[in-house]
Amino acid sequence: CGGVSNGVWAIDTAEASPTAVHWATNGGGVAGNVGAAFGPSESVYVATGDGEYSPAAFSNSVVSLETKTLKMKDWFTPGKSEFTSSQLVFEMKEGDKAHELIAAANKDGKLYILSSESLGGADHKTPLASASLGSAAHSLASWEDGSGTRWILADTDGNVTALKVTMQSGKPSLQTGWTSRALTSPIGPAVINGIVFAASTGSSSVLYAFDGATGRELFNSGST
Repeated sequence: CGGVSNGVWAIDTAEASPTAVHWATNGGGVAGNVGAAFGPSESVYVATGDGEYSPAAFSNSVVSLETKTLKMKDWFTPGKSEFTSSQLVFEMKEGDKAHELIAAANKDGKLYILSSESLGGADHKTPLASASLGSAAHSLASWEDGSGTRWILADTDGNVTALKVTMQSGKPSLQTGWTSRALTSPIGPAVINGIVFAASTGSSSVLYAFDGATGRELFNSGST
């Protein structure tokens, strides 16, 4: 906006005279519609869209930044393919260890799972896990059910897909749990008390509620 470069801004309001710091992507804009995300490890995560792609430009990437200085700590890129959702940060327990994980959806139709300890490995291109969604997702949501199972929801152009995340020997794996009925350009899903709410848009907008564990449709708003 107004010629300001793409990136992330931060202000420490505890300072007597707060000053803004800025991290520039040198390329594409911030992906998704919820901005950056804070992680338990005192990092800020952000996914980026398409743009200039070079060693000095961080388009088509998920990056981690220091919370106060916004200095870049690490990054992951699958190649010249833009991210289409904001990043999602969550924890997975494996015994006594908690793993901080980051999920983001890409235009290549995949959902990527990354580790806060090393977003993309030594080559910055190796995720912990990935799964095909069939088409690009626009937003993500996550929750843990009563049995301790971690779920990720992704909305594509035609439905909402729920995936289970499991951990084994420090590595996550993704398994499709259920897929909703066909939805027209769905709005990003939300989860309340294990119930997934999603809305189709267009000339006939409908709000749906699904059982979070099975995907069974509980009700919809119909033509009202």
